[in-house]
Amino acid sequence: MEFTGERFIPLKELMEDEIAFEHLHRYHAAKELIKGKVVLDIACGEGYGADILSVNAEKVFGVDIDADTIEHAKNTYKKENIDFIKGSTDSIPLPDDSVDVVISYETIEHIDEESQKRFLNEIKRVLKKDGLLIISTPDKINYSDRYAHTNEFHLKEFKKEEFILFLNNYFANTCCYLQGYEIIDAITEDSPEEINDLYVINWPRHSKPFTRKYIISTWIKSV
Repeated sequence: MEFTGERFIPLKELMEDEIAFEHLHRYHAAKELIKGKVVLDIACGEGYGADILSVNAEKVFGVDIDADTIEHAKNTYKKENIDFIKGSTDSIPLPDDSVDVVISYETIEHIDEESQKRFLNEIKRVLKKDGLLIISTPDKINYSDRYAHTNEFHLKEFKKEEFILFLNNYFANTCCYLQGYEIIDAITEDSPEEINDLYVINWPRHSKPFTRKYIISTWIKSV
């Protein structure tokens, strides 16, 4: 598949870029939360994320609106516990109360305001009682405004406080995190293959606020 900027594609020439680390980090961070669960990866793109999740999940449904992308995913990631299905955020092609976890990374900003509301209602519909939503989106202030940047594929971005208030209309019991690059100093083995354990040492730093680009929230379905 060709990289257009709309979806991340794990091409060899992109895998050392910041965009690859951001996308892969989000999926690997979710792996421990979805052990033995039925998972929906909505707007799954070419399927690399569903493949990562399938290592720990009981079942992964990857849904994307683009038929060619779904066909590519079916041909590339052939596992018994992954199903790739064509579908939209407005009408998720799964039954009510059918999944334990919904993963939605960098999706909601690609649809307009009314579609965003329908999307959240669809997520609530397919989630089981006490189901978990893990959702991320760029922080408009640190992704767009700070750099005077416009992403042609984004229809409605959120500031952090706006995003939390929006999600509060649909879900309860929230945890909110920020994602972005940090400057670090590392002491490691000589070869990356030899690195097994990493220890983080924090020391007093200036109280300047973080300017991280992404908001990641986890939400429990309200009953």
